[in-house]
Amino acid sequence: IVGALFILIVAFGSLVAAGLPIISALIGIGIGSSLVVIYSNFASVPNMTAHIAAMIALGVGIDYALFIVTRYRESIARGSDRENAVIEAMSTAGLAVLFAGITTVVSIMGMLILNIDLISGVGVGVSIAVVVMVLVALTRVPAALGSPIGKHLEKFSFFNKPSSSDKPTIWFRWIKFIQARAFLMAILGLAVLIILASPILSLRVGVTDEGNSQEKLTTRRAYDILSKGFGQGSNGPIVAIVDLTNSRDPKTLEKLVTKVEGIDGVQRVLPSSAQISFLRQGSKIQVTTSGDLTREQQARIDELNQVIKDIRDDQPTITPIRIIPKTSPQDSQTRDLVHNLRDNVVPIVEKETGSRIYLTGVTAGNIDFADVMASRAPMFIAVVLILSFFLLVIMFRSISVAIKAVVLNLLSIGAAYGVVIAVFQWGFAAKLLGVGEPGPIEPWAPVMLFAIVFGLSMDYEVFLISKIKEKYSQTRDNALALTYGFSSTARVIFSAALIMACVFGSFIFVDDRALKLVGLGLSVAVLVDAIVVRMLLLPASMEILGDRNWWFPKWLEKIVPTFNVGHLRTSKENQPVKASKK
Repeated sequence: IVGALFILIVAFGSLVAAGLPIISALIGIGIGSSLVVIYSNFASVPNMTAHIAAMIALGVGIDYALFIVTRYRESIARGSDRENAVIEAMSTAGLAVLFAGITTVVSIMGMLILNIDLISGVGVGVSIAVVVMVLVALTRVPAALGSPIGKHLEKFSFFNKPSSSDKPTIWFRWIKFIQARAFLMAILGLAVLIILASPILSLRVGVTDEGNSQEKLTTRRAYDILSKGFGQGSNGPIVAIVDLTNSRDPKTLEKLVTKVEGIDGVQRVLPSSAQISFLRQGSKIQVTTSGDLTREQQARIDELNQVIKDIRDDQPTITPIRIIPKTSPQDSQTRDLVHNLRDNVVPIVEKETGSRIYLTGVTAGNIDFADVMASRAPMFIAVVLILSFFLLVIMFRSISVAIKAVVLNLLSIGAAYGVVIAVFQWGFAAKLLGVGEPGPIEPWAPVMLFAIVFGLSMDYEVFLISKIKEKYSQTRDNALALTYGFSSTARVIFSAALIMACVFGSFIFVDDRALKLVGLGLSVAVLVDAIVVRMLLLPASMEILGDRNWWFPKWLEKIVPTFNVGHLRTSKENQPVKASKK
């Protein structure tokens, strides 16, 4: 919050203007967190949901308020009265915030498609927080601007007051620089994103364990002691549950254990084939004695023999067997071992004996979880991309803008994946960030990062494109609209990205590995999206495409509803008019 406040003061130059988005975000966090707690009483919600929801809510809450307040101050600087300034801010930036929030929620709620409680709980919790932030931005922020707070928005100003001066800014000079070298800048932007995303080729998904924790933790030290004394696999044995109810072979257990013991990658099996054989022989024991016995002694001997008979006659039909791998629970060889047992060993024993065998335990469960996530992720990604595409088409009435937004968002997400893999899987700067030992990427992480980052990337896309569309609707000049839209929004987008990176980056300093991963992934994604995509690649591609940016088939005109995004609406005297090329 302190970091975000500092950035807002630099962006606004006013303590009051900077404090308004912070206060709005804090109000939204309080309401959103309360609703997440209430929701957790009716559904399965992971412990990290509240933290991630607060992280996202703080970031988007500040950004949404920032967009509206910025547009309000610009209108005031042009001479509008406060009422018209609020109307203008809400009909432009407010509408952009609404659509940005919708696309963010659609992206995050797409995680419900996976139909996994862990992921669904996080998705619903974060979506609740984002919805609350949208409502706060669309109600509390304009109410504050219409109150005495809006009148004194420039109180305690230091610098950077909004001005209607036509003096070229650094952002104006930057967009002119890009427009003059559009092809070169587009190639440069693509090269940066491809380099950052290249580690994806080595992505290894798996559930980490205490072996990845920092050495200062007792759980990590206990893990190392067990590994040293009994092998790495002792920290995550595979449990085979053998159901002998319909078994046709009395030596089912011996056959199963003997086959498992002979597999490469298995350190030992408990009980072993020797132990099972000994137990089987032990069931034939009967207590006998010679000599005269008292009635009390004979009664005890008879009682003991009855216990042995009961054990022999009542052999358990469900037997657990522990399989200790040679490798750690998160090792890829352990995953291969589980698949080998399920695909090649268990079916043969079941067919020969008539028994049923199930592999379970934490290790097998984590491997199953990773497999399920991998199989369902493509469907999730496809649905999110399709829905987001249609939302953008409805919003901007442009096929090119929608396609470009989806592709560029995918590139920024790929860059975030690459950095996360380099740090958490390769160990790059791991000690500096306190990550612990390198390991696989959590199965839920790629899906969750995709949903959240894709939604957040749409915020900047909507805010920037809506401003460009506003000018293009007036002039029908793509180059002029791009220059105007970019130069008037670049500063606020850059400030918003720094704020989000500050909020998300703060979670890198917590001890929880999962929150570190989410915080790093989101902060990198936001910075890459704002700096490389929005400040470089997007304007370069829009300059190259020219008027083709706004291509929209005529047959869709009657089908797609119009929401007038990018059309300024204030008082009658401020209605925009179509400007000539000159």
